[in-house]
Amino acid sequence: MTVPRRPISAPPSTWQPGQRRMFLLVVVLEVCASMAALWSQAPNFDALDVWALPLLSALMLGAQLLLSMGLIRYERATSLAFLGGCTYLLLALSHQYSVMPPGARTLSENTYWFAVLFTSAFYVFPARVATNYAVLILGIAVMICGWHLAATVPAETRLSLIGATVQLLLSGGVLILIQSIFGAQRAQLLASRSAALIDVLTGIANRRAAEERLRELSGRGAAYTVVLFDLDHFKQINDKHGHAAGDLVLRGVAQLSQALLPQGGVAARWGGEEFLLILPR
Repeated sequence: MTVPRRPISAPPSTWQPGQRRMFLLVVVLEVCASMAALWSQAPNFDALDVWALPLLSALMLGAQLLLSMGLIRYERATSLAFLGGCTYLLLALSHQYSVMPPGARTLSENTYWFAVLFTSAFYVFPARVATNYAVLILGIAVMICGWHLAATVPAETRLSLIGATVQLLLSGGVLILIQSIFGAQRAQLLASRSAALIDVLTGIANRRAAEERLRELSGRGAAYTVVLFDLDHFKQINDKHGHAAGDLVLRGVAQLSQALLPQGGVAARWGGEEFLLILPR
């Protein structure tokens, strides 16, 4: 019998349910914040916010709906949310210069959210990718601010806004640098944790990972099925053909178990020639 081979990967993250709840909370907060912003502007709505905030809320709610239906992964949902928030903040940054009253000395309140945007990049993407995105966003912000200060802002307003603009851009650069350093350290810690949960010989989850998964499922009262099996006469394989052949058998069983797993299942090496399958209800 030939079974399609599926790449062996790290055991499922035990904090995935927590991530989904966090994303739902972010969606709720964004929708509430958008409604509050529009309510505070009524009846004189901002020309950008009147369409951009409802569109951003629709994007966030759509991502949450697709995520809850299992049509997209958590990573795709957060990427869509990040892209939507990034687009809105850059548009708002450019838009505020055209509606700024003469003599204004500060930028509008929505620029405070750039700190959240730069920080969230390192939770949505791997550290190196997040750094590249954050630097790109900062570069676009520099060009937007530079263009408006040089070409569209009146002279009497320009001087008073330079300080606020420079502070915004410098604080963003410092925040990216700090997050980049911590992001690299966080990636190393996650890699170390992942390595600690993988059986070195077979590449599937080890006993520790299986026990953590069982505790996580039991802790939230989830229904699941456990299959524990071992390999008959495995000692004879080692005695007759050597331990290298026995290792090949263990790897083959691990690959076969991994390939036959349903979505959400976990295959683990329980010890020696014993294997454990944690299956959905």
